[in-house]
Amino acid sequence: AWILKIISPLPWSPAEKAWLKWWDQILKIDDLEITADMSLQDAVNKIKWPAWTSVDLTILRDTRTIVIKITRAKIILNYVIYKKLSNWDNYIQITIFWSWTYKDFSDVVEKIAKENPNAKTIIDLRNNPGWSLDEVAGILNFFVPKWLSVVNIKYKNFSTDMFSLWSDYNFLNKEVVVLLNSWSASASEIMAITMKDYLADLKIVWEKSYWKWSVQNLDWYSDSSSFKYTTAKWFSWKTKTWIDWVWITPDLELKLDEAQFKNWIDNQLDYAKRL
Repeated sequence: AWILKIISPLPWSPAEKAWLKWWDQILKIDDLEITADMSLQDAVNKIKWPAWTSVDLTILRDTRTIVIKITRAKIILNYVIYKKLSNWDNYIQITIFWSWTYKDFSDVVEKIAKENPNAKTIIDLRNNPGWSLDEVAGILNFFVPKWLSVVNIKYKNFSTDMFSLWSDYNFLNKEVVVLLNSWSASASEIMAITMKDYLADLKIVWEKSYWKWSVQNLDWYSDSSSFKYTTAKWFSWKTKTWIDWVWITPDLELKLDEAQFKNWIDNQLDYAKRL
């Protein structure tokens, strides 16, 4: 048997609006139970289609079983979301490190360089599950001096570094705040700890992050099954120790006030604006 769990609801998606949470286990799609003979793709398709109709998901959350109704919609995936806050801070949310995340981030940086270069920048990595090492390494060019290591990767028989190639505009002498939570994983944690290595004035506001610092491959097979396996470990450039054991020291450990958040008040972001 297999388990269908939610890793991270997409920002502004029907799932997020319905208050589905990280690590919710989906037991039923309408009246259809998740069974061993159902493929992942079949389950996903039954949840997603057709648009503008509703679906009832039976969810196991911690020890409670609840039913949540979701109105399906067409979703535009935004890997990088930028806005200028009311206090003129730059706000950048990175939802996942996937194809085009680096390009989208570069476009945002170009906009900041032209329109708001001296303001504080808040980078929101909450609920970002990570994924592509290449994409986060590209983004870290804006935070790491040229030719210095972004991350050290140790395979079984050898190790290698990924190096910064630099950029015309960078955040080395800027005010930067990073938001993390317990579902900020993998490449998100690499980004945070590398920025902490190089940016002396970096501020981190968080709930404890996921702590996932391995490099993994995912192979798919003709029967829709898959096999994920670890090929390497990531190490901090500064300490050269396995990052699983390096604590990302927060400037404030602050839990999200969910009651306020349902009314569109984000206490973690509000605190970051005051730093």
